[in-house]
Amino acid sequence: MKLRWRELLIAFLLAVGIWYVVTGSEKVESQIEVRTDYRGLPQGLIIRSGTVSKVSVRVRASVGMLHSVSGRDFACFVDLSAVKKGDNILPISNNQIMLPGGMEVIDVTPSRIYLDVDILESKTVPLLASIQGDPPGDYTLEARVEPAEAKISGASSQVAGISQLVIPVKVDEPLVPGATESSRLIPLPDGVDATPHEAKVTLHVGIRRKLVQVTRPVNVYVPEQFGAAVRPNRATLSLTVPESLVGKTSANDGIKAYVQLERHDPGSYSLPVQVALPEGIELMKVEPVNVSVTVEQKSSARPRAQPDPAKPRPPKAQPAKAQPSKAKPAKAQPSRAKPAKK
Repeated sequence: MKLRWRELLIAFLLAVGIWYVVTGSEKVESQIEVRTDYRGLPQGLIIRSGTVSKVSVRVRASVGMLHSVSGRDFACFVDLSAVKKGDNILPISNNQIMLPGGMEVIDVTPSRIYLDVDILESKTVPLLASIQGDPPGDYTLEARVEPAEAKISGASSQVAGISQLVIPVKVDEPLVPGATESSRLIPLPDGVDATPHEAKVTLHVGIRRKLVQVTRPVNVYVPEQFGAAVRPNRATLSLTVPESLVGKTSANDGIKAYVQLERHDPGSYSLPVQVALPEGIELMKVEPVNVSVTVEQKSSARPRAQPDPAKPRPPKAQPAKAQPSKAKPAKAQPSRAKPAKK
């Protein structure tokens, strides 16, 4: 008798179903990791050490059930309501393990936990900044922290030994004078918390300077055909100079005072004194602030006056001719003198 293909398919599916039911209902043992959940810690206490995040549980269940559950379906509840300051031993029993129905707890590892419990203490301490390393050259560094205080809390044995919290500040080169701000985490010992967790650190970069006074002639630049007089002709400059540049010839020669003429017409002008400085030197004050500049045109450079074509020109003067003299020559007169008597 020839069997139909449909009957063969039904027989195959029934065989697979029976095999799955038999094998899926078979009990097996397995080791699983179960998270711990601590509850009921009395107010005013804190656990310093000894807590474990997971326990290892050996369970018995069907293969199908083990394949259908995940770690989120398990938990180990630890009751802390009876703990006191000091060392505490808490056993972990099978009935503290939360499992889905159909599973059986065989063993828990560890079977007990050892907790170090202390009194919870809080206090306010100052926040400080510590600059790492020495600044190069003439640079100065200063760090400020905001807020200036933080509230810390933790085990009394730890909090009692904390008088301040220090935030390390590492300086990156090259340094640029000015202020920079950054948010930094407050470093804390393990088991100690702080409010706030971050602080704003402002790093001020400056340069060590000296106040120096120098006197310079006030220069003015005019075209060659003009002359200029400056009154007063010298200015006193108050400067801040980096310590490394004080007394250096190169820096001293680069300090100049001058006035800038926008026009060169003859006349008198009141102009501000301007200062040219080498890099790194800063001007604090200049006296006088203004000077009087008189501009004149040089005489050798004055152009000749051109005749006005509208005016008649005067006749040219003719040179006088010499006239012949009409005077008669004088005649010699006979002498009338008498001869002397003998």
